[in-house]
Amino acid sequence: MSITIREATVDEIIAVLEGIEEFDPVYSPSEVSERLQGRRYLALVAVEEDRLLGFKLGYSESSDQFYSWLGGVLPHARRRGIARRLLLQQEAWARSEGFRSIRVKSRNRFRNMLLLLLNESYEICGFDARETSADSRIHFCKHLT
Repeated sequence: MSITIREATVDEIIAVLEGIEEFDPVYSPSEVSERLQGRRYLALVAVEEDRLLGFKLGYSESSDQFYSWLGGVLPHARRRGIARRLLLQQEAWARSEGFRSIRVKSRNRFRNMLLLLLNESYEICGFDARETSADSRIHFCKHLT
């Protein structure tokens, strides 16, 4: 079975978000739409036989910087390279749209995401301490050349 990466609607993003328990609370469609309003954005989903498996959502922070806001893969579809494919598709789109850098934050407890970002040449460029170490945010940046 072949996995396809394609552009998505906000409703499709929400549908995947609702199946990922790490996102608590889940953003509502209106919260997502409000965040994207007036910005250039890219919403991607990974699909296999009409089933949504994962997503990646980001938007412009400035004319040359893109922010990768949310992403995830449903638990049953993990360990198949889907997150990496979504990330690489997002980078390619951002590069083609003239963005010079991409930024993303991840919680310290999401080890697989941290490893993916490091393996794809993202650099640590900031840190937000939270009440627990697991909930602290690590900022990553990558120059798109």
